[in-house]
Amino acid sequence: MNSMLKANEWKVLRAASESLTIGDIVRKTGLKYYTVSRIIRRLRQKIKIGFEPLYLKMGLLPIALITSKLQGEPPPFTRATRKLRGKKGEFVLLTAVPPQKYIEDFLTLIPGRIEYIVRGFRRLFWTPNAKLTLYVKEKGCLEPKIRELSNIIREQSYTINIDSRDLDLPIEIDEIDLIPIWFKQTYAFLSLREISRLTRKYLRRVISHQLLSYHFRKHVRKLWAGNYIGIYLDVRDYPFKVLLLEGRDAPRFAKALIELPYFYRAYIEEDRALVTGQPTEAVETALKDIIKDLDVDLPFGELIMDPSLSKKVPPYIQYFKNGEWILPIEKPITTK
Repeated sequence: MNSMLKANEWKVLRAASESLTIGDIVRKTGLKYYTVSRIIRRLRQKIKIGFEPLYLKMGLLPIALITSKLQGEPPPFTRATRKLRGKKGEFVLLTAVPPQKYIEDFLTLIPGRIEYIVRGFRRLFWTPNAKLTLYVKEKGCLEPKIRELSNIIREQSYTINIDSRDLDLPIEIDEIDLIPIWFKQTYAFLSLREISRLTRKYLRRVISHQLLSYHFRKHVRKLWAGNYIGIYLDVRDYPFKVLLLEGRDAPRFAKALIELPYFYRAYIEEDRALVTGQPTEAVETALKDIIKDLDVDLPFGELIMDPSLSKKVPPYIQYFKNGEWILPIEKPITTK
């Protein structure tokens, strides 16, 4: 299924999801700094480790759109686009983090027909410490605690339960705060000293290590939701899928799914949610049985992602002027 994870690798990953620095991992695991650094370098070749911001606290609203075929470039603040196919035809999944106050303007810039939208007032991602994830040391693999799924669903509330860290939003930020966030979303443990060196290349000006350190301590720490750990299956055997959920139980079902291994992200709104993952046949069979007893519908049925992906971290600093987010307005050019 996927490459084996050694016991120390799993130990490091569990700590990495809740650590801002390599030093934090060392303290949490009790392993030597050299050992942790070597393990992280090795894991980076096959596993995504990225800084996850509290977008709402930044004044941004994560959204997931199901659209018709795009007839042009996606607008600013787009995170990724991916082709989908299902029983109802071919679509595009577009994820983005536009400014919350400009959400309606942003939607007018989509160069395609919007079929469905989920506003991620709660955006969750899988972590190695998820309740329904079991590491099997003898096999070096992850297995789902599928028998416990129904209990976890019952424990969830029907509401979206906005992260308490997002309740006082947004906090005051400036463009320097956005620089380490932008770089660390690609790799969470990129040092501020290295980021300072990279600013000359990418921003055409040098931001000192001292200035970045001050802003990181003052603001960026407050904007951290944790680190995303992406452990993927072979896409040839287990294609990426989208579960678009609708109904009273959609939020609680989505919150439970993200506790399972190989489910990656969830966008949750009242009465609807969108979850991405690579469910195995055994998990899909179990989900079909469980969903029968829930108020959940899949309006698009099964949606399979095309392996090709257009993905990027939005260049936040380009869209932030004088302490505020801006949205470059340009009507999309579409073909009929």
